[in-house]
Parts: sequence; C-alpha cells; structure tokens
Amino acid sequence: MYFFDFLYFFIFKIIIFLGTQLIDTLVLRDNGMTANGFFSLSLTLKGNTNITSLDLRRNKIGLKGISTLASVLKSFTCNIQYLDLDSTGMDDRCFVVLAQALSQRFTRSRLPPAVALAAAKEEDVAAAAAAADGDGGASTKVEGTKAEEITTSSTTTMEPETTETKKKGKKKKKKKEDEESIIIPTPCRLKELHLGHNMISDASNQALDVVMDSLPQLTHLDLSWNRLKAGTAAILAQRISDTRCSLKVLNLQFNRVGNMGASLLLQPLCRTPAPSLELLDLSFNGVVLEGDVLVDVIEVVSRSKKLKSLQMNGNELLDEEFQTIKNALVESTKRRGGGGSGGIESSTSLVVGLESSAVAIVSMDH
Repeated sequence: MYFFDFLYFFIFKIIIFLGTQLIDTLVLRDNGMTANGFFSLSLTLKGNTNITSLDLRRNKIGLKGISTLASVLKSFTCNIQYLDLDSTGMDDRCFVVLAQALSQRFTRSRLPPAVALAAAKEEDVAAAAAAADGDGGASTKVEGTKAEEITTSSTTTMEPETTETKKKGKKKKKKKEDEESIIIPTPCRLKELHLGHNMISDASNQALDVVMDSLPQLTHLDLSWNRLKAGTAAILAQRISDTRCSLKVLNLQFNRVGNMGASLLLQPLCRTPAPSLELLDLSFNGVVLEGDVLVDVIEVVSRSKKLKSLQMNGNELLDEEFQTIKNALVESTKRRGGGGSGGIESSTSLVVGLESSAVAIVSMDH
C-alpha cells in the first residue's frame, strides 16, 4: 500500500472534524492515490450533499476505485456537479461500472420518492453487510479493511457512555433522520465530466449512451486521448441531434473517429432546430478533409446557428481545401451581414481551427 493511502485516512478525519458543510471542492490531482486511499475518502463523500466538485486527475484508482466512486454517485445524497477522472486508469470495464451506477440512480429517480429511497437504503445495508462479512470480492475486502481501521481508531477515543453522551447521540440520530426525510430522489447532477487520457474504446459505446441518457444536466464532456472510433461518434451524434440534450462542449481530440465519425458528428449541427452544442473538438482524429467531410465542414461553416468553435487541427488538409473552407467563411459573413429573408440568423461567431503541417489556424467571425 502506498504511503499516501494512509494520508487520506487522516484527511477524512480532518474533514469530519471541520464539518463537511465548510467544504464544497476537493482537488486531489497528482497525489499518488490508489483504490485504497480513495475508499477512505469515499466515506466522507457518502451522505455528503455539500461537495460539488471532485478532481481525481492523474491518480491511478483503477477498477476498484471506480467501483467505490460508482457507489457514491448513485446515492441520492451525492451532489457532485464537476468530476475529473482524467488519467485514472479507466478502461471499458470501469466505464461500464460507472454507467450502471448512473443508470440505476436515474431509473430510481423516476420511481415514487418513498420507493426510491427505500430501495437505495436497502442496497446500502446489503453492501455494508457484505463488506463486514468479507464476501464482497476483492474490492469489498479492501473496503472492509479500511472500515475496521476507522472503527478501531474511533473506539480508542470513545468517551464512557453517560447521560450527556446518550442525549448527544439521540440528537445526532434525530438530525440524521431529519436530513434523510428531505432527500429528494434526482438523477445524478453532473454538469462537467472529464474522462481524458484513459483507455475507453468503442467496446463500451453502449455504456456511453447510457451515461448520456442518465445525465440530463451534462453540458461539458471531455473524452480526449482515448481509443474512440466511428461507433462512438455515431452514439454521440444521435445524442447531440436531440434538442433535449444540454451538451455544449464535446472534446474528442486525439481519438480515431476518422472521416465517417467526423461526418456523423458534423451533420446534426446544421439541422433545425439547432443542437445546443457550442464547441466540437475533432483535432488529431485521422480525418482527411476532402469529399463528404469537406462538404460537411462547409455546411457547418455556412449554416450552423449555435456552434462557436469547430476544431479540426492536426488532420490532413491540402491548400486547396483550406482555401475552400476560408471562402465559405467569407461568403457566410457577407450573407449574415446582408440580412434579408435569405440571411441566416445567428447571435454567435464561429472559430474554425485548421492547423496542420501545411496551414495555420483559420480564425474568422461570421
């Protein structure tokens, strides 16, 4: 076990001492945390409604850590809105576990409140019993070990039970019951999710579809530096085509969506009513800007109403195609400026990134 994993046990104690109501953001990036260390912190996160931002970037928590995080996210008390899991060793198995937890919370949120809360509580009791018995597999054995450490530490400092102690205990119990009585079953409230620099591939594209369906408030999704191809692009294209989708930022740079995937993602941006998407980054995706893809880029440049930034840097582009896109931007600017019934209404400007070995970035307003 790493030294830092022991440190998180004490951080957990400090947070409890200070009162979790004083803390709403945990930035723990680059701390050498493993699954064991994250389990200690998860005890703080469970039942906590105040922490809204959690940054675990560049901590190799792996499958065990993601499983523990999933148990936190599916709780109705979890209010995390910003989650950074960049470079955490997440692969397709981890992503499926995360998707299942989010889906379970979303499904339960649609049940009558009393039924949803009872089901969640029953599952928590069962999980605690499994951890105590030590028959919950490798991950629950880790959790059981940590739970024993925490119990041992707390009992060594326990005061003799007096009338005063009993009164305090009753007050705490009543306060907890009051808090539970006002819990409202809702889907996960994540608005910004960073999953870059991991090992997610098209093998889990159905899990991605579930994640998108389970996060109605998601506005920012970072999937850069993974192993995603056209299959995942097709799933995302269907989602952003839906006007109910709240996604505004989609970062897919350094994946492998290719020409087919790029076309699938670009085509919905010209439709009416326009999708909510404002930034699409397809840089370094093995796209050759010619043929159908070139036509789709020109269509977006000419007709997109809400898109503010289209990044296609690091893809193959010849001077002729570069000039064609530039001319389309100029023509689009003229049409918009001219107004009239033939103009395209837009309250935004578009930045198109086309940096490659042959050309520089094009940045023009229209």
